[in-house]
Order: sequence, then structure tokens, then C-alpha cells
Amino acid sequence: MPLDFDATFASENRRHKRNRNRKKRKTNTEDKKKRKKRKKRKKEGKKKRKKRKKEDKKKRKKRKKEDKKKRKKRKKEDKKKRKKRKKDTSNKG
Repeated sequence: MPLDFDATFASENRRHKRNRNRKKRKTNTEDKKKRKKRKKRKKEGKKKRKKRKKEDKKKRKKRKKEDKKKRKKRKKEDKKKRKKRKKDTSNKG
């Protein structure tokens, strides 16, 4: 019996503590406002990060496209140079 009693007593204490804290949370309006503001700031930060991420992705894509074009152009020029070099050496003999 005493063990049982202690266990229920402890759980009751926990429940009371929990309820007391809940009441404190409910009544403390200033903290509530602060929490709300914090949440809002957090949300805005998240939005900004998301936006930045999107923009970076776009920039990366654009850069990739440009690099591809440059590579293609360089490849074409190299091919022309090789052809010309080949032509020049064949005319020497």
C-alpha cells in the first residue's frame, strides 16, 4: 500500500506541476506576444532563406548554361585550329 501511495502521489505532483505551468503559459500574455513575434521572425527568416536558395539555383542554372555554350564554342574553335594546323603541315612537304 505505501509504495502504491507514493507512486500516485508522485504522478499527482507531476500533473499539478504540469497544470500549473500550463496556467502560467496561458496567463502570461507578454510572453505569449514575445513567442508570437519570435515565431513570426523565424517564419520570415525561413522565407528569406527559401527565396535565396531559389535565386541561387537560378543563378547556378544560368551559369551552367553559359559554361556549356562557352565549352561548345571553344570546342568548335579548337577543331578549326586543328584542321588548319593539319592543312598547314600537309602543304609543307
